[in-house]
Amino acid sequence: MSDRVPLWRNPTDSPGGPYTWRIEKHPVLGELLTATCERGHESWLTTKKHSIADDGAVSPSYVCPIDGCGWHVYVRLDGWTGGVFG
Repeated sequence: MSDRVPLWRNPTDSPGGPYTWRIEKHPVLGELLTATCERGHESWLTTKKHSIADDGAVSPSYVCPIDGCGWHVYVRLDGWTGGVFG
């Protein structure tokens, strides 16, 4: 699907701003994939709810969980290299 919104990889442990994703090291839960919507809200993408194709396409669509945000799109993780969390 070519009309997916690209989320750009942020290689640091700090928030990267809207339209980014990064691997976060949580002290209890281990590695988590954190995505940031267009309004700058961060949330986790989990393998319980989402799958990630080899090209970084996330299924199903990504819905920002923040009340009132309304950002609901299909995304592609730019820079995704595969694996559980790339």
